[in-house]
Amino acid sequence: MFTELSPDNVNTPNAVFPQSKALYWAISVALLPCWAQAEQRIMEAPTVEVIGESFVPGLGVPKSQVASNVQSFSGEDMRHAQAPNLPAFMADTLPSVSANSVTGNPLQVDLAYRGFYASPLMGMPQGLSVYLDGMRMNESFGDTVLWDLIPRNAVAGANLLAGANPVFGLNALGGALNMGTKSGETHPGTEAELTTGSHGYSSMSASHGGAQDGYGWFIAANTWRDGGWRDSSPSNQDQVFAKVGKQVEDGDVDLSFALSQAKLSGNGLTPDEMLSDRRGAVYTHGDETRNRAWHINLQASRELRDGVFLSGNAYVRQTRMGGINPDVNQITDDRFGIQPYEDTGNAGEEASVNRQRLEQQMAGLNLQATLEREEGRRYIFGYALESGRADYKRSYQLGSFDASRGVVPLGVETNIVDVSGTTTSHGLFAVWHETLRPGWQMTASARWNQTRVKTTDHLFDPANPVIIGSQGLANDFTYRRLNPAFGLTWEAAPAFTAYGSLGQTNRAPSPIELACADANAPCTLPNAMQSDPYLKQVVTTNLEGGLRGRFGDKGHWNAGLFRADNRDDILFVATTTSSGYFQNFGRTRRQGLELGLDAEQDKLAWNVNYSLVDATYQSEATVASPANSQADANGNIQVRAGNTIPGIPRHQLKLGVTWKPADGTRLGLQVVAFSSQYARGNENNAHQSDGVSWFGPGVIPGYTVLNLTGETPLTKGLTLFGRVNNLFDKHYETAGQLGENAFVGGAFNPVSAAWRNESFLAPGAPRTVFVGLRYRL
Repeated sequence: MFTELSPDNVNTPNAVFPQSKALYWAISVALLPCWAQAEQRIMEAPTVEVIGESFVPGLGVPKSQVASNVQSFSGEDMRHAQAPNLPAFMADTLPSVSANSVTGNPLQVDLAYRGFYASPLMGMPQGLSVYLDGMRMNESFGDTVLWDLIPRNAVAGANLLAGANPVFGLNALGGALNMGTKSGETHPGTEAELTTGSHGYSSMSASHGGAQDGYGWFIAANTWRDGGWRDSSPSNQDQVFAKVGKQVEDGDVDLSFALSQAKLSGNGLTPDEMLSDRRGAVYTHGDETRNRAWHINLQASRELRDGVFLSGNAYVRQTRMGGINPDVNQITDDRFGIQPYEDTGNAGEEASVNRQRLEQQMAGLNLQATLEREEGRRYIFGYALESGRADYKRSYQLGSFDASRGVVPLGVETNIVDVSGTTTSHGLFAVWHETLRPGWQMTASARWNQTRVKTTDHLFDPANPVIIGSQGLANDFTYRRLNPAFGLTWEAAPAFTAYGSLGQTNRAPSPIELACADANAPCTLPNAMQSDPYLKQVVTTNLEGGLRGRFGDKGHWNAGLFRADNRDDILFVATTTSSGYFQNFGRTRRQGLELGLDAEQDKLAWNVNYSLVDATYQSEATVASPANSQADANGNIQVRAGNTIPGIPRHQLKLGVTWKPADGTRLGLQVVAFSSQYARGNENNAHQSDGVSWFGPGVIPGYTVLNLTGETPLTKGLTLFGRVNNLFDKHYETAGQLGENAFVGGAFNPVSAAWRNESFLAPGAPRTVFVGLRYRL
């Protein structure tokens, strides 16, 4: 047993995470005037072309010569869109990108690109690699991505690279998001911003950058508060980012530091019945996550001699997370005879307060040598190393529900998980880029990955393994794979290019997946890990081709097809609404179509993007889904080849129009439309509501949302801006899952036989209004 699992008890040295928020902000703001006196130049943030310029193992070729669909955006793009965070901006503007908020928190969304996820939630099939200044942001324990820890007003721009390109390392099954941060050379000047909005929303940010005598500096800080539009859902976030650098004639060096902390409420999915009564209702409340993190990243590049360049980065990261999750008791602990309430009906044990603590340390090194020979020929050789350690603990405390569906703990807090995992990955890669003939560009690449994943169970008693129910987690697996890729582009005319590519990447199972991979010992994610059988690594083969071009002075268009086949995909198979296990799932496929068009003329700019994402299972399997109307007596359903994977809308349409009536004034209209999707638990696509035993169709309806943005200068340097989300206050949902409602009618029913199978939904936010002021010096 242990007693330090409350988020308030995630101990962190004061030197790393200042406890006084007044001091936290006073230091940041006090430094701005000093730097402002040194440099008072105003510069618009440029679009950052990250490919080949950051120290992520890069392709080393211009964007126009990449044989896949590359989507780029800058910090100015995000500023004009006025999206509250990076995932929201990407979901609203980029083709084939969607987001759902299973937790109910805007900073904890599942971001999907072409059906591959980058999510903060363990249990999601992670399939995107995320980099910040060459530093891998996927966490070591579950390959998750904590969006709340990315310094939002320090991002200068990003590229979203499509397809399985092995150069970008492990987990780049569906693509890679490669972000770069601001520096004093690219973003000189001082800026401050204040925003207020609906439902108790407020944010403040400040930044300053400058350069002198070859030295550059940049610092940014922001704070964010949101009362939340749903019951009991306040959240807050604080961040600081700093970078210093030195430029010389033949190279440069940059050192950056970031500090983030967030307190996020995420009360999760709500039964359809409750949402019908009141959109802000929550199933149970008190869910909270506290994340704290810091990182240091050293980047350097140098031209050794004509045509020979060396670049690299080294970094360390630490993340600490504490969480509380009150819920219906689904605990199985054979040590003390604890069983789910549904099986026992014991008074005082109908609820449980689940607490967790996760501490992760990661260190990495990337080295890259680029050799430019005669015109049109380039070679890149590189090495990547990343090592991570994670320590995870989880406890439960049984109790009862109060009238507000909160949990009153009555029992003793008991430790049920104490596991550590280490991951060490080595990668060797090479890229060959060649101009075959005028207009024809070829890029071939390959990467060798070796990953060792080790897990250790600190609760396992080898003298009494029957009580624990497994052989413990003391296992050690090593995964190796060589992944190739080949791409070809043809510039048939100055405004017309055709491309095609074929590539493979892999993902090794993470410690959380290996720690919960036994059908005979399911776990409540990420709870009650009991055994550690072998899982195969996921291998993705991606084939895509397309056309792109330009028209007029500022017009662009693109059309492309893609198909990504996963072998031995790792999926989380639910045995109840809150427990299950990971297993390899034969084959899955994501394929589709992307069409894009944008133009700018005089005072009007517009863009339209359509995507079709067809995500299907390609193998048959038996999975548990007891709330599905087609479940057998054991609660299992049959998944057939061709069934659609839940959670991924098949059709997406995004339309944007911006009018610039005067210098500095912009008015924007944005339309975002998604088609229907299957709820999780409806993997067989066959669930039917009968209004007696089964409620909810198991399908989340499609929706269309309209947003407005605007900004106009008031005085020199001072700008007024605003945004209206969901202008027509449309009711819609972004995700769903089949489950069992223990609160039919709103109050807890102690007779579990009367609980009702129905759809649990993630409601979209109602109309919200934001207004702010921005000052640039």
